[in-house]
Amino acid sequence: MSQRQCPAEFPCVGVDCSGLWVSNTDVEIREDRGACQGDVAFPEALRDAVFCFDGKGGVSADLSRLSSNEASAAKGCMSFGTLPCPFKKVALAAVQFTAAASGCFTLDAPVWVAPLWMTPSVWRPPQEKSGEVDFMERCGTELGAGFAANFGGGMSIPLTGGVEVRHDYFFTFDRVQDVVSAYRCAEKSNPSGSRDLPQSCVLLGSNAGYFARTEQRGVERNTFHFVSDIWNTLRAGAGACTPSARSLLNRACRYEVVDLKVRLNDEATKEAWLRDPVCRLLLP
Repeated sequence: MSQRQCPAEFPCVGVDCSGLWVSNTDVEIREDRGACQGDVAFPEALRDAVFCFDGKGGVSADLSRLSSNEASAAKGCMSFGTLPCPFKKVALAAVQFTAAASGCFTLDAPVWVAPLWMTPSVWRPPQEKSGEVDFMERCGTELGAGFAANFGGGMSIPLTGGVEVRHDYFFTFDRVQDVVSAYRCAEKSNPSGSRDLPQSCVLLGSNAGYFARTEQRGVERNTFHFVSDIWNTLRAGAGACTPSARSLLNRACRYEVVDLKVRLNDEATKEAWLRDPVCRLLLP
């Protein structure tokens, strides 16, 4: 495909030229990694048409970029992760990002999509104890057709009640109080770079007991990275977020995640990221 099919602000086609986002099919696939599980098919059309990157840590996915003769390629698991920049769960203080999405849930062709979530290097059930956090995913549950942040076991925070969204989000990880809180903030407020929470940030909800509930043995289960994916096969399912044959017809789902920033409370990890030209993109 030509670069003209990607937005001008996302010039990197199919491969992130910053080196931050790596296709999970470019590394050894393990069913316990979390993303895709056994659905490892990643048609080249998905890589080279659906996914575009801005070279600064931002990712854009858009099923409408598939041509008519590539429509069948929408069936698959399309997963990218920030594998070069792992972090310990206990080192995480805050996560900030701007997200936009539309067309990912319709009555005619719903699709399961997770623009941003984090997973341990080794993912083990049950989900609510894995430490996984879905910062933003499409979840057609009792919360409605909008996006939600999910912590497993039905512990969800609604982000929007509609099918279209564009907002700045900020998640704080308070290990002392053992609570994770989700905020929606004014555009460009940059809460991760501020000592105090900006007044424009509105609390959407909190999840208590996260660190105690997700305490795991083993380095791999406590080492995390971010993931961005569309899992569009009949095998994909979690609760009411279960694609159907109609999901595979979706050609309208699109999302962007930009300005992903991470505040760390571990000086050793922070120093290592500062020295790394790739991981440095994640720091405020």
